[in-house]
Amino acid sequence: MKRRMILLSLVLSVLLLTACGTGRGKTETSSKAETQQGTEQAARTETERKQTEEAVTESLSGTADGKWDKYEKFDVTPNEKYTFVYANWSAANSFSVQVQEGFVAACDYYGVELVCLDNLVDPIQANANCDTAITMGADFYFQYNQDEEINNAIGEKLYEAGIAGIAIQVPMAAESYQFPSYCIDNYNTGLMAGDMLADAAIEKWGADEEYILFAMGYPESGVMFQQRAQGGIEGVKAKLSQVEVFENSTEGDTEVARQRMTDFLTAHPEGKILVWTNADHVALGELAAIEAAGRQDDVLLVSNALDISALTTLRDPDSVFVGTIDFNAYNWGWELVPKAIEWLNTGVECDKEMSPSSVALTKEMVKEYYPE
Repeated sequence: MKRRMILLSLVLSVLLLTACGTGRGKTETSSKAETQQGTEQAARTETERKQTEEAVTESLSGTADGKWDKYEKFDVTPNEKYTFVYANWSAANSFSVQVQEGFVAACDYYGVELVCLDNLVDPIQANANCDTAITMGADFYFQYNQDEEINNAIGEKLYEAGIAGIAIQVPMAAESYQFPSYCIDNYNTGLMAGDMLADAAIEKWGADEEYILFAMGYPESGVMFQQRAQGGIEGVKAKLSQVEVFENSTEGDTEVARQRMTDFLTAHPEGKILVWTNADHVALGELAAIEAAGRQDDVLLVSNALDISALTTLRDPDSVFVGTIDFNAYNWGWELVPKAIEWLNTGVECDKEMSPSSVALTKEMVKEYYPE
């Protein structure tokens, strides 16, 4: 099963350092004048790396569950040698690292040179990455960034340079051209999570209980997260008539989320508390705060954006972690890379609006989609 990736994720992360920017992950010696001993060591290192990569590939192939995470392989071959650039949201974010791993694997499969850059959640760096792609003469640009204003500035540069591209998560446009986008339906996925949280509360305490909803979003990051939180709140309120809503921000930071969860529990020592949060990596901080306060008996939590590091907690039948929304991050590259190749081969661009598949992962559903 593909979920063996949990054990292999660290290995894959190391492989990214060699696979990105080289297409086939070839190791170059740092100096022509290196010693014979250094050459032999480099050869041994390269052999070990290839063996590890082959083991990982073999482990992943044929292990995908039939219901989910089984990416489709298309009959597409590049007409010429293409260079793709993938500008990642942030290598410090484990979700976007999963996305990048999928792009690396897909480009390797289809025989496309891939250069991975890191936007660092920083507009200056995102602009610099675009300049790098233009200078190197990239054929295609995948932009994963959360700021639409910066995306549009980058879109203008790419359009003027004649470089095709797809915006991931947040749209990107030049003055006279809208780039295709691949974006989560944030409102509806937030709604799915809110609905899941309300169902869990009704099952545990009933529909007539007076509830407190603590919605932990990330509004500073723009419309995308604002829509997700709106959906979450409305999903809960649609099923629970007596609910008092409080909102705060995780700021996308696990420690910030943990501290604000701690403060909220201190300020609300009684009552049935429902927690909706924007992403799994911050949810883990909130769960730690709930456990540290000993509030497991009167709190339930739901999240969005599955992070494989959260699977262990989600599988725990005693955890207050109700569930999350799985956006199938690893498959994004497997969906988009062949579309980019076909676009360059034929001159016909892909659909303007695309979305990844999503599923609500309850404790029961996780057994189906991610068996241990």
